[in-house]
Amino acid sequence: MSHLVLSMCTYMDGKHESLIQFQSEFPNSVNQYAREKNLPLEGRIIRLVGCDDMSRKRGLYSNFPMYEIGEIVEEDAIFDRIGTIVQTGGIFLDKAVYSGTQVFNRPVSIDESKARDYMIAKMKGFYVPRTVLMPQASYSRFKAVDENRVDLDVDLEAAVRYVGGYPCYMKRAFGGGRAHVYKIKNKAELYEIYQITRDFLMVLQENIDMDVYIRTFCFGSKVIHTSYNIDKPDGQKYGWPPVEFTEGDRMYLDKIMPALCQELLTPFCTMEIAKSKKDGKWYFIDITNGCNFDMREGELSSPIYKVAKQTIIEELVNWTLQPRPMIVHTNLQEHVLRQQLYRAVLKGQNPEYLLKFAKEIGMNLDQASFNEEQKRFADEYIKQYGN
Repeated sequence: MSHLVLSMCTYMDGKHESLIQFQSEFPNSVNQYAREKNLPLEGRIIRLVGCDDMSRKRGLYSNFPMYEIGEIVEEDAIFDRIGTIVQTGGIFLDKAVYSGTQVFNRPVSIDESKARDYMIAKMKGFYVPRTVLMPQASYSRFKAVDENRVDLDVDLEAAVRYVGGYPCYMKRAFGGGRAHVYKIKNKAELYEIYQITRDFLMVLQENIDMDVYIRTFCFGSKVIHTSYNIDKPDGQKYGWPPVEFTEGDRMYLDKIMPALCQELLTPFCTMEIAKSKKDGKWYFIDITNGCNFDMREGELSSPIYKVAKQTIIEELVNWTLQPRPMIVHTNLQEHVLRQQLYRAVLKGQNPEYLLKFAKEIGMNLDQASFNEEQKRFADEYIKQYGN
């Protein structure tokens, strides 16, 4: 096996200073694990981004070098934490995918769309709260009839009835970080919040009366279930699941959560799920994209942080050694898969998952032409980065 490179593409801002520890430790953690397992693998941090005024005051600026858009990316795997935050980072990660680099997570669409995630989850048979996509209020017509009444050409109350009445939740269809999430308790709040969020596309969602609320860290094929309380101080927000979380619950979620992450094309992320008091079923509430999930010692208790850190390092290394196919737009899928296969041959990665996917999509791997193209890829890579 040739020398492999596993990198983190990351950010720092004034709000998330507690990210410093995990990110600064990442290269050493990967390198230590590689030494223990005798693996020819190097950990790096690339393209650190300071993305707000507070970070710039601390001297943290974007360090993205210029790059030629046709060059092959050196890294064999990249753990992405900036793709939805910094446009330059997103374009670089697209470029990496197109040159056969495995990027966690860079699916066909990585726009933090809650609405899309709910649709996919429901299509694939997972339980999802009843959800309605709302027309943007800026496109709707408000007309004051008198001081106590407003006419609107959108039947908001019909949407409330569909999701089961009050209370319910209004959320941005795109975005995360708990921004623009509102609990709606009555008609007055419904109209008020709808107008306040007029520039955003929103969804209205059923309130799940929760018996148990869990946040699950999904690290590839492994999961860690935790409780979460936003009102607790840093270092105590995350804890181990409550006593109401049974062994049966754990076994069920151990099975379905990695499957849901795969369907959403975000194998490394945090999932919010809730067990309903009404029917005892587990409902998918939300996902925090892998770019910025809460791998922060400032929010995690020390025991959970240590377990999570060890688990994610192990899985990232495992996926670097055995790359999974990057799922992209149909017209680019064969090209990207071929680039991954060329890189796997050059670097000695296990191509099992790539070859399986090639067979599933009916890709023709003519040996003579494949060898010729693989040699061209190898020559170009070695020319840029050496053996």
